[in-house]
Amino acid sequence: MVHINLLNRVLVADDDPAILRLLESLLQASGYEVFSASDGRQALEMIERHQPSYLITDWNMPEMNGIELCCRVRHLDLPSYIYIVFLTVRSAEDDLTAAMDAGADDFLIKPLRRDELMARLGAGARILRLESRLSQLAALDALTELPTRRTFHELLAKEWQRSHRYQLALSAVMIDIDFFKPINDTHGHPAGDEVIRGVVRLLRRNCRRSDLICRYGGEEFVALLPETDEASAMIWAERFRRHVAEMVTVVGNAEIRATVSLGVAQMLADMEEKSELLSLADQCLLAAKQRGRNRVESAKSLTAGGSLSPTGGSFGGSVLDGVAAREAMIPMVCCAAADWTIQRVTAHLLQYQVSSVPVTDPKGNLLGIISEKDILVVAHTPEAPNRRVDEIMRANVITFDLDVPLARVLSCFIRSPIRSVVVTSQGKPCGMISRASIVRWFLDNRWAVRLIQRGLQKTATATETAHAEANSPTNLPDKNWIAAEALARPNGQDPSLESLARELAQMASDLQSQLSSNSTTPDMQPIAGSASRMQALLDELLAGAPTR
Repeated sequence: MVHINLLNRVLVADDDPAILRLLESLLQASGYEVFSASDGRQALEMIERHQPSYLITDWNMPEMNGIELCCRVRHLDLPSYIYIVFLTVRSAEDDLTAAMDAGADDFLIKPLRRDELMARLGAGARILRLESRLSQLAALDALTELPTRRTFHELLAKEWQRSHRYQLALSAVMIDIDFFKPINDTHGHPAGDEVIRGVVRLLRRNCRRSDLICRYGGEEFVALLPETDEASAMIWAERFRRHVAEMVTVVGNAEIRATVSLGVAQMLADMEEKSELLSLADQCLLAAKQRGRNRVESAKSLTAGGSLSPTGGSFGGSVLDGVAAREAMIPMVCCAAADWTIQRVTAHLLQYQVSSVPVTDPKGNLLGIISEKDILVVAHTPEAPNRRVDEIMRANVITFDLDVPLARVLSCFIRSPIRSVVVTSQGKPCGMISRASIVRWFLDNRWAVRLIQRGLQKTATATETAHAEANSPTNLPDKNWIAAEALARPNGQDPSLESLARELAQMASDLQSQLSSNSTTPDMQPIAGSASRMQALLDELLAGAPTR
């Protein structure tokens, strides 16, 4: 946005020192702040540095001429509009057309006439003031004078990049006025507007100068809290909730009380887009509404309490009944220590072919998680190899207890952008559940067992038919065959685990023989294929291994 007090800032670009001195003298005498550049390239650098409101440029200059400079300025992402005036000896009609097509606003022919120049700049000031006013109307909500959603997203993008670059905490709070429609219906829309203004006044009063707030919808607001973790954001949100609950809005003879529901989320380690942070906060807000309103819920709320579906119902009466998180998790094969170096943990990730690993203290308690992405953020720095893991790990990890219902984990994945969670027992990591591992669980034989228990297995003869169909490698196993096989398995264990292990051992032996017989110039294509198949077998073993 253009700030009116900066409308006197002028950049003059001309390779003639005499013209520069003359313009500086005339403009400064009229109250303008003047910057000068001797060529187009220098002018472009000064525009980004000083952000002038006016650019007066010559046509012919070294490095970059006036036409090219004008075109480049119009393609810059600047916070305000620049009024461009060409001052040149060129007077042909084609020159005027070319300048205007390049993005110029005005065209003056040398020799310079002071009164005409001041008049043209005065006309430019009227355009800049109008542009400023239109920018303010577009950027601010008319009722609350808070940034609009579009403006908020622009500011969020900058804060998101800063938080990622410097590994800073960042939290978002979604806020919704409870039962706002009855307020409008009972007392009228002007009364509803007064309630909104009152909430906004409290919101401003509770925010720091560095916090970003906006009106996100009709009665919905969002606050972005830089350098604030989830625990601190929860304290902020709870304090604000209490202040709103104590607020009384007087309209005529009516005293109106309102409450708010709030959802709090912190930027997580595996979040790739800023929209994911707002989405998670919005899901927490939904949880607050579903659990009674006038309350604050955080991302951890999605891992505790009753399992909530996207529509507010439960997953009761489904194949998830009685299933614990342990049944869908991939058992933990490795952890990192907080005092490890980045070089050591990187080798660890590569050795076990995983993209992230939990970080534990000497007693095995979960401290956080470190991923390839966290390492890449600091990998370019000279001190990276010797930095400690706890300096760059992410402590804000979503966790579930080993015996928590799997329905609650599924609810968390459906309702939020979270991609994976850590499963713990008494604070110690036992495994991880990802979206893929839950999908794998639904294809697991235990799903078929529950289908049988719900009466979906109609005939025993279907088993023989399904067995025959399963012999074809091009067909997926029929669910009835899977179900019948699962019934014969004690404790739901997969008897094929033994065959997988035998196949893995045989492939390892064959691979060793290949390498021994081709030690000088081994053929890497079959070796790579064998290694890929072995990795797949290991994944199958981990996914199907029973947990205790």
